Amino acid sequence: MCAGLVDILLCVQVFQVLQVFQVLQVFQVLLVFQVLQVFQVLQVFQVFQVFQVFQVFQVFQVLQVFQVFQVLQVFQVCVGTFSIMAVALQVVGLVLGVVSWCLQSSCTSSQVWKVRSQVESISSSQWQYEGLWMSCAATSLGSIQCSKFKTVLGLPVHLQVCRALMILSLLVGLASIIVSILGLKCTKIGRTSEYAKEQIALAGGIQFILSGLFTLIAVSWYAGRVIQDFYDPLNGRVRFELGTGLYLGWASSCLAVLGGSMLCCSCRRTPPAPPAGQFSYNFTKTSRGPQIYRAAPASDGSSSKAYV
Repeated sequence: MCAGLVDILLCVQVFQVLQVFQVLQVFQVLLVFQVLQVFQVLQVFQVFQVFQVFQVFQVFQVLQVFQVFQVLQVFQVCVGTFSIMAVALQVVGLVLGVVSWCLQSSCTSSQVWKVRSQVESISSSQWQYEGLWMSCAATSLGSIQCSKFKTVLGLPVHLQVCRALMILSLLVGLASIIVSILGLKCTKIGRTSEYAKEQIALAGGIQFILSGLFTLIAVSWYAGRVIQDFYDPLNGRVRFELGTGLYLGWASSCLAVLGGSMLCCSCRRTPPAPPAGQFSYNFTKTSRGPQIYRAAPASDGSSSKAYV
């Protein structure tokens, strides 16, 4: 009977061990399943992160392309605006130059470069005024008597120089008007390139500035001599004051310099790059001369024939 109880206890213990082993196996299977689930979740999360990064990269590329396109559009608008502004500057500069040349002509032919001062005159019914070419006297009754200067070599030095400067200013101004018209962007002369036309307009602007400077020098020199003679205590002659002809000269010189500056500002500083499909050749001291390409000499094994 004791042996039967021992067998039963052994069986119970073996059954308990088997149950524990089965429980451990189930627990291991559950752990493996949980690990697999965690791994799958991590894989899904990684795929989702990669997809998000790819989407962000695509959006960034689209934004970059859009920004480049916007920059190109802005550049095209700026280029078009610059062209319109350049044409407007050229037209306004030319108009100012033409007006200044007209004022220079009026100033040169004016006889009112200096007017007799009324401070020392007894009667205010007579006026005396002089220009570059003649001297005139007028009365309140409307009578005017003018007499040309009878000599050229006997005139003061400043008067002769002012004559020469005003004539030179008119000639340079007339040449600048013609050159500027040929250099306008809105004019077509054969197959002249835009850069060549800009250089022509630049030359016209420089000529306008020179014309204005010539007029400014002549008028300022003459005005300085008038003011010097007026305040000279040793001057016993009739005193004169500044006339309207001098103010015309100052106005014309300012307009000429302004118009010439506009024409110069309308030109680009650097030449444009050559368009695609064309070749440019820049000669330097290190450049090689013309090279003649000949066929490679025939090998010794191959037969060659010369035809004369």
